[in-house]
Amino acid sequence: MRSLRLGGQGSATVCRIGSMLGIAGIAFIGLQIWAALLIVLRGLLFRTKIYRPLLWNLFLSLVPLLIQLVFGVILLYAVGMLNHYSLGVVAIQVFRVVMILWLFVWALFFPNATYLITELNFSHRVENDPVPLYYDIVMVFSLAMTGFINALASLSGFQFLLLIATSDDNSIPTAVWVIVMVYIVASAFALYLGREVRMNSWDVLHPFKFLKKLGHQLRDRDERNKAIGYTLSFSGLLALAHLLVFSLLYSVLLG
Repeated sequence: MRSLRLGGQGSATVCRIGSMLGIAGIAFIGLQIWAALLIVLRGLLFRTKIYRPLLWNLFLSLVPLLIQLVFGVILLYAVGMLNHYSLGVVAIQVFRVVMILWLFVWALFFPNATYLITELNFSHRVENDPVPLYYDIVMVFSLAMTGFINALASLSGFQFLLLIATSDDNSIPTAVWVIVMVYIVASAFALYLGREVRMNSWDVLHPFKFLKKLGHQLRDRDERNKAIGYTLSFSGLLALAHLLVFSLLYSVLLG
């Protein structure tokens, strides 16, 4: 197991970086609260039913990050204890097992973060909706933006963890980029499964039923084209946004 090092930065620079990351963290939490508040106020201000699925989807968009935090704490504690008792070889094996388990669980839930982008179709609105359109535009855009930021934060954390596991220095192995891009494409296809086929993350726990339903769906040519369209368009958007965010974080933290 390796560790990444801050590259050539003095204590003052590190403090400034820490301060800015703290501000970013506060803004990040504020976005979650703001998006949830808009959903609740929609019902209270305009005397309509609170659309709870939006609140649930907002929570699900945070699950990949929560998984990273939980597994990160468990991993650091377990490896630290094993190293303390001079069980370095065992620590490496524990690290690998936890990594594999984390990757599987995280992969199942990661598409929930990007799923909020699809709420831009305004499917929650009804005919003669008492809620002004401007309000729903702000609310849904806040939701989509928050979910997208959650996805980018989770994906960047994922790549940094892969770097810790695979890099002897601060360089980025090609294999890490390949893994990240495969995840991006898979999550884009998962958006199609969630929005159009109405599948959930836990459906993959029933692989035969999952494949049967998917095969039936993709028999239709229009559905195949739609699946390809979803995958290419969303993976392109997520890949470019991730490259932007990760490269900035990488240059600040490790440059």
